[in-house]
Amino acid sequence: QLVTQARIVRYYGLTTWPPTSQVDVVRAAAETLRQVVPPGGEVLTFDTHLALEAGLDMPSGYEMSIFSYRPSWTTEQAQQYRVINNELLLSDLERGVDAVALTQFDEDLLYGDRDALFAAIYGKYRLAYSVPGFDPFHNDLHIYLPPQGVLPDSATVLDQRFGDAIRLAGYEPGSQSLRPGEPLTLALYWQPVSGASQPKDATVFVHLLDKDEVVLAGQDSQPCQGTCPASTWRPGEVIRDEHRLTLPADMPPGDYLIEIGMYDPQTLERLPVSGSGDRLLLARYACQPTTGGKTVQCVAEALN
Repeated sequence: QLVTQARIVRYYGLTTWPPTSQVDVVRAAAETLRQVVPPGGEVLTFDTHLALEAGLDMPSGYEMSIFSYRPSWTTEQAQQYRVINNELLLSDLERGVDAVALTQFDEDLLYGDRDALFAAIYGKYRLAYSVPGFDPFHNDLHIYLPPQGVLPDSATVLDQRFGDAIRLAGYEPGSQSLRPGEPLTLALYWQPVSGASQPKDATVFVHLLDKDEVVLAGQDSQPCQGTCPASTWRPGEVIRDEHRLTLPADMPPGDYLIEIGMYDPQTLERLPVSGSGDRLLLARYACQPTTGGKTVQCVAEALN
């Protein structure tokens, strides 16, 4: 009977293998917030434990986590019982906070004024970080930040043009101990070229290549998981654009390459890359087996 119950739990995705500590995931997300939000800053979130762990303030009315959300209530009712409706949520988003942190579960529950709520989120903030498997149902946590104008110290600095109006200002390749089949996260930092025309929308492709340059994994999306297309970028803004590649389950140790590029989503024509044709070989990952051989330690080496 226990075996049957365990299989049911695995089948419905209620656990992961190898098992992960939910406490560790929350602590890692809180550390990310501490790095990007100033002390005493304010985070709008339904995950009260995240704000507490990060040592950040929350707007009034969110204290009961997702149970605080009463979209059909009048504002008078919501204020009386210290919860929020869509009007109050929209007001908090539009007045501005230091970060917005919502799980996919939270976002799916928003209803009534979804268009206005997401227009406020995507118009005033940028999806900068995703934390996989954040809640008990393994939904990602999305961390949105106000537009940034500075490249973080952790980034490798670049100055690579894609077409006439887009600049790759830097990237974070990551250096992680990973099991085959797990995701590798790469962050790209884009900027509109100063003095150029407004960038047109372009799709980013990120490929993991083997030594023969065969594509083993890839992801195509407009920046910020499609939420901040290039036509919305502001002058001087630095856009953090995360991409997650799942390593092949049978991935052997060895050297691997990351190539990136951009293309027109209408014509599929790639944008020219300064001095590099229509793609950029960004980094090499040297992946060696760890003790026991069940994980590979992938260390990134910049190629540009």
